Amino acid sequence: MARVQISDLDPDIWVGWSHLEKSYPKLSDKAHAEKSINLSDLSVDTLKILYQVQQKNPQILKCKPESLRLDKSAIRAILLEVKHLAKTGSGFKVRRRFLEVIEAGNTLGRFDVPIPYVPAPLPAMPPSPFTHENMEKRAKITPLLEAFNQSLKGLRCSIGSQAW
Repeated sequence: MARVQISDLDPDIWVGWSHLEKSYPKLSDKAHAEKSINLSDLSVDTLKILYQVQQKNPQILKCKPESLRLDKSAIRAILLEVKHLAKTGSGFKVRRRFLEVIEAGNTLGRFDVPIPYVPAPLPAMPPSPFTHENMEKRAKITPLLEAFNQSLKGLRCSIGSQAW
């Protein structure tokens, strides 16, 4: 994608969308419900995301949206685009923040957009079954077992095979 310029974006974008880049503590504050964003404060990556969202649905970004309603498939498509445009390793964070802005907008009555799912981080990997304590202890005594087995090779058994 070509570099997005500030001039490519509509200047009438709600300040809540700055939450995509860094936490915006007054996201659900009614006093900031119609305040516009300063686009020059945003990174190129955030501008790209906002540009693509604007291409898909410009109403969602506006300071004063006119009774916007989206269905789940439309918001899923936007979320997929957001994930695709996010920097490597930050797709979860950006999608999560995107949905936090949607939730705040729904709360403020800016729009009615259903949240189809909440991205959650993957659970921590369970410990490997091959590295538990007994195996670590076994690794420490292996040289001792090998030495013991070597010492037995020279011995002859005085009991006949019939006894076994």
